[in-house]
Amino acid sequence: MKKTKMLAALTAMVLGLVFVSCPSPNNGVSPSPANPENPNSGTSNPENSGSTSGWTRNDSGKIKTENNVVLEKTEEVNISAATVTRVGDNGAFRTGTGLTSPVTISPYAIGKYEVTQELYEKVMTGNTDGVSATPSICVPGSTDCALPSSVAGEQKYRPVENVSWFDAVYFCNRLSEKLGLDKAYNITVTQKDSSGKIIAATVELIPGKKGYRIPTDEEWEFAARGADTEADAWNYIYSGSNNINEVGWYQCNNDGRTPTDTTDITNAPANRGTHQVGQKTANSKGIFDMTGNVWEWCYGENSNQAKRDSGGSWAMNANNCLVKNHNAGMSEFSGNSSTGIRLVRSL
Repeated sequence: MKKTKMLAALTAMVLGLVFVSCPSPNNGVSPSPANPENPNSGTSNPENSGSTSGWTRNDSGKIKTENNVVLEKTEEVNISAATVTRVGDNGAFRTGTGLTSPVTISPYAIGKYEVTQELYEKVMTGNTDGVSATPSICVPGSTDCALPSSVAGEQKYRPVENVSWFDAVYFCNRLSEKLGLDKAYNITVTQKDSSGKIIAATVELIPGKKGYRIPTDEEWEFAARGADTEADAWNYIYSGSNNINEVGWYQCNNDGRTPTDTTDITNAPANRGTHQVGQKTANSKGIFDMTGNVWEWCYGENSNQAKRDSGGSWAMNANNCLVKNHNAGMSEFSGNSSTGIRLVRSL
């Protein structure tokens, strides 16, 4: 059991988004990413016998609230157990001093989509710690990421962002409680900023619990690479392709265009921001947006960095979106318009 106690300053640090020239978005030749014939295959519903809120999952694997409201973009994909041998600088599966090989992957379910603004608000509304249920910056009226809905898609299906690592694990516990699952964390909130973001908390991961949590680096990258070390997709440099424009939103295409060259950056606020989840092509496991859109908080279980984020974002260049890259530069109390959440739970 790991126990971490962190105290932070009253004001959360905001990661500066530095727009630089875009490297070539197609670093290699790949066929079009293959989607599964049945993108809902491999999913399962958690048992909900302990739920007291009335929330459940329907036969399609979508979350349904106590009022029978079906929340779209909430399905999961099951990932089977595996062992992965460490090789070279292969991201979470790189070789290095103190890193055990092979890496054992236990079975888990992972969100088919990034957590949407709708799901986050539904889960967080009414929490007793006063944590904001509507933290996102990429919303109508934004002065920084004002991409219109005609390009970005439906607002409620855009990914939640501007959440701290503490907010992410708190959200996981709230959703577990809604669905009657054993919570994966013991959490004591000790400090929030003026916007309702958690900037200090005591967090304890509880071994063996089946509730929602954020993925480890290894779980995240295993799913992003397609969960099959023998398949061609395992070696794609992005999640599902060698061409980032097929599978991800990043700083050269987030205004909806295909960039004309490697310096075609969309800097104007009206051309920047997140997109509705699931608009790009899924990877070989049927999982969307593991490249770009928003960084996704992770737990670096086998590394020296306990809090990391992965996958790049709409604000980053193509190199930052490589599937092997895991950013250790974000503090656990930080949050910005390009950092969000993807859920996992142990099976």
